[in-house]
Amino acid sequence: MFFVSSCFLLLMITFGSQLSFGVFFKVIANEFGFSRALVSGIISASLIIYGISSLLSGRLTDKWGAFPVVLSGLVCGSLGYLLITTARSFLELYIYYGLGIGLCVASSYAPISATISKVFPEKKEKMLSFAFLGIPFGQLFLPPFLATLIEKFGWRMTSFGLSVLLWLFSLPILFQLWKYRKLHFRIKEKRTGKFGLVFLRNPSLWMLLITGLVISAGFHFLSIHIVPYATDLGMPLSLAALTLSFSNLGSLLGTFSAWYLVKQFGHKKALIIFMCLDLIGISLLPFFKNPWSIFPLMFIFGFGFGGTSPIRTAMVPQIFGIQNVGTILGYLSLFWAIGGISGPILAGYVFDITKSYNIAFLSGGFLVVIGIAALTLLYGHSNKP
Repeated sequence: MFFVSSCFLLLMITFGSQLSFGVFFKVIANEFGFSRALVSGIISASLIIYGISSLLSGRLTDKWGAFPVVLSGLVCGSLGYLLITTARSFLELYIYYGLGIGLCVASSYAPISATISKVFPEKKEKMLSFAFLGIPFGQLFLPPFLATLIEKFGWRMTSFGLSVLLWLFSLPILFQLWKYRKLHFRIKEKRTGKFGLVFLRNPSLWMLLITGLVISAGFHFLSIHIVPYATDLGMPLSLAALTLSFSNLGSLLGTFSAWYLVKQFGHKKALIIFMCLDLIGISLLPFFKNPWSIFPLMFIFGFGFGGTSPIRTAMVPQIFGIQNVGTILGYLSLFWAIGGISGPILAGYVFDITKSYNIAFLSGGFLVVIGIAALTLLYGHSNKP
């Protein structure tokens, strides 16, 4: 369990800090005079790098193991947060955040997920759920913590603090990955045949790609824009940041319950249940104008989102086998990034044109419906673990 706990800490700091960008949003927009669509592009730049480099990090994990991949990503991430403190232009923000943090996050998800699947082949759903708890846990506590730091010390000093925290939370997993490096080479020696692009013909893969894209679009849209939306309704920044915490509290519980629902209903039905909760949370936001209604809706959305990631990740070795799981996860990360890129930018563009998020909320719900349809029609593999 120490290995899974170390994975928990890594995912908590890498994803938690990246997905807390919403608390930096209006501060950066006001200082540089950017539109919301333009500021959304900063996180989108990070996701572009994340998606592209995930293909490489997944493949390198299958080839060399997770240790060198994760270590390289941590170096990039710490430098990114450090250099952001010196940014004086739009281009510098895009380069430092996009390249540094994008490479860091890409070097954590696929390598960690692949390694857990190899270390615990019979208990991967449960162990992935426990490790993935780090993501909502980080999102639960980091946004209000960072918002407080921003109000007291400014966003630049807060970014410097993140560069230090990144290393402190990541040291345990580096020791563990070094310890388990021999397991990777034992599995690698058992491979037979060549791994080509034939897996792209598998309908179940396209189900995973489509569901990942639509879930990511809605999730990143809300992660970036829900705090500005709440402040538009009159909430102070420190209170608005708690909307992310409610979403992340729901995500924490959803992630924890994922393995149990898979055990009871199988992968397909469990994933449909969680996606329906996503649909409810995002689609009802335009119909409740009381600022306090945001909290329960974000909790519902977060609960649904939290259960989707460990289930989709556990489907990969079940469908494609254990040997090339890192490579497949790299493709899933690419489509995840495409959704994450398009969601915030389109939502920001809709707001800039209409001065409202209503159309964006409803569009996010429609995308979830598309994902549920893809899951229903394309998933042909047995849905029992």
